[in-house]
Amino acid sequence: MILLIRRRRNQRPGLLLRHFVYDVSVSYPHLALCHATICRKTATLPANVILGLAKLQDADLAKWIEDHVSFPSTMVDRIVPAVTAETLAKVTQQLGGIEDPAGVACEPFRQWVIEDNFVNGRPEWEKVGAELVQDVLPFEEMKLRMLNGSHSFLALSGLSGRLPAY
Repeated sequence: MILLIRRRRNQRPGLLLRHFVYDVSVSYPHLALCHATICRKTATLPANVILGLAKLQDADLAKWIEDHVSFPSTMVDRIVPAVTAETLAKVTQQLGGIEDPAGVACEPFRQWVIEDNFVNGRPEWEKVGAELVQDVLPFEEMKLRMLNGSHSFLALSGLSGRLPAY
């Protein structure tokens, strides 16, 4: 297993682990690895992988990570409609005439729910609209059932020919 880890040390968990060894444990007394994604239980997998790798290499490092690094779960929701020629024209205008063929636009609605699980303080994300909660799961369930469920219903109805699908 150690050889496998050494061969894959350039992948994200390995890079984070090397960063902990060389930089973080010296420069930062505490760290939170918080990422925005649409995957469920966003903290479980990275925490397990990073701690697992650390335990295989250095028990002291693993203990330091357990004591000084937190992995808060997040849930992000932002509606991004399909890109149109009009969208790309607006992006070009906003960029001062520079064309960006990968440009996207989004609707005003946004939601970022963050598990309030930090080892030593945190940024005041609630001041910019984030919701800091004890448990992200109810927010994920609501999004999946209410928003994604209704989107699936409309799409399947359109595919069956009963409603127009756009």
